[in-house]
Amino acid sequence: MRKFSLIISTVLIFAMLSGCQASRTAVDADTFWAKAEEAGYTLYDATSNYSADKGVEAVLAASISSSYDIKFEVVSTIEQAIAAYEENKADFEDLIGSSTANYSSVSVGNYSYYKATANKRYYVISRTSNTFVFIMHPMIIKTK
Repeated sequence: MRKFSLIISTVLIFAMLSGCQASRTAVDADTFWAKAEEAGYTLYDATSNYSADKGVEAVLAASISSSYDIKFEVVSTIEQAIAAYEENKADFEDLIGSSTANYSSVSVGNYSYYKATANKRYYVISRTSNTFVFIMHPMIIKTK
């Protein structure tokens, strides 16, 4: 029997941050930090690694282990977040290639979401207004 315990915890933190309605309210960097820290993630403020003149307001990295990362970004405009979402989604699709991927995608109102599993990896990019979350990590499979 396969269990994806880290995927479950990722989905739970993601659900806490985004809710379930079509029009969503974006969380700010402080809220993301607090929720991720409460869930046991190690956090790093990576904002200084990005250029403010390109509209990057905040970049936070959260991890549970060295191979499991979440990146949360706040950019100046919704257009920048949409462009980043589309770019990351295309990167995922290129990376996955023609493998037998299991994926889903939705765009409604101020929200876009793409999730895929392929090549023993889990990929997520989600955008709400001018924020987005990026997740790419190996699937951890426990067997009995």
